[in-house]
Amino acid sequence: MDIIAQSSLLIADKSDQSQNGLESCDQEIATFSPTLPLEVLFHILTFLQDKSLLLAAARVSSTFQRECEHILYRDICVFSFWRFDRFLSALEKRSWRPAAVRSLVVTPRHSWKYEYTSPLPSVISLMTNLRTLKLKGQFMPSAFEGLRLPSSLKSLSIRPWVWIPLTRLLNELTSLRYLDCIGREDITTVSSTSFLPNLTRIKSDTRSIIHLVPNRPVTGVSMIEGLEEHEQASMFRALKQSSCAIEHFTGYFLATSIQAGLKMILHELPQLQTLEVKIDDHSMDTTEAVDWKSIPICGNRLRSLKLSVDEDSELFSRSPMDPSCLGEWKGQSPLLNLVTVDQSSWNYGPSGWILSSIPRSRSRA
Repeated sequence: MDIIAQSSLLIADKSDQSQNGLESCDQEIATFSPTLPLEVLFHILTFLQDKSLLLAAARVSSTFQRECEHILYRDICVFSFWRFDRFLSALEKRSWRPAAVRSLVVTPRHSWKYEYTSPLPSVISLMTNLRTLKLKGQFMPSAFEGLRLPSSLKSLSIRPWVWIPLTRLLNELTSLRYLDCIGREDITTVSSTSFLPNLTRIKSDTRSIIHLVPNRPVTGVSMIEGLEEHEQASMFRALKQSSCAIEHFTGYFLATSIQAGLKMILHELPQLQTLEVKIDDHSMDTTEAVDWKSIPICGNRLRSLKLSVDEDSELFSRSPMDPSCLGEWKGQSPLLNLVTVDQSSWNYGPSGWILSSIPRSRSRA
């Protein structure tokens, strides 16, 4: 019997002994040395999509435990601040667990008030390979005392009511590529170009975008608020000052100005490849309609266009999009191969125009 079959039998025999939660892996288990290289064993284990199966497999041997926990601890989400102490304890029990964490999402559903030392800085300090950090919800300043972000961090998302001295935290973080933040006044006061020198994507308010894009290799911009008419000149001037061409853009427009808005974007950003437009039609008269064919979708490199509206919007029922307009857009933008309307998840056009999904490679890195 080959090693894979033996492993499968062992996993099946142990499956009824597993417990809910990662703590079930902390028991004394026998040593089992597979003849498979660890990279191959890890690749096989990634096909166990069910968490309970991974927990069962982790009980086969210390080798299986380590490889399974590289998967189990890869993406962590904490909803309750009172469980954070247990999580810290679990990390400290096995040396490989903190290094396995690549993504940490902390979204407390209630205000995070600590009258003693917060475990958050201690937890993050252990994660030497952390790539993505998302902090969403209500935090008190005491929750972040002594917090230092790891030098491996590539993506940081900070949402309302997260009170952090962001400029201090990011000042020496040269690795950061993606920043998602709202209304951080301290960011707009930084003048040094050595601040976030490798930033490539930003999702933020207008002021922060205008301040952070120039002289940085930003290729993707996502606005979280509408662009006022008096801000348009400053915005596009800042986008043109990126050290790399803007290839991905997400913006908000009123339905009454969608034609002029799209024309301006495609004219100002000629290297654009993907464009997402969020349309606000609440101020639009309920009898008004949009002539989609009259919208000039002309971009030499544009490949993907997404139009999205709120769930309660009646824009597309008042203004049905005739698939024939795709032909006109395709003629103006030869590379355009995907058009999506978000509200109803419509995909228009022949199947050859729809992008195929590319399977992601599996790796421990």
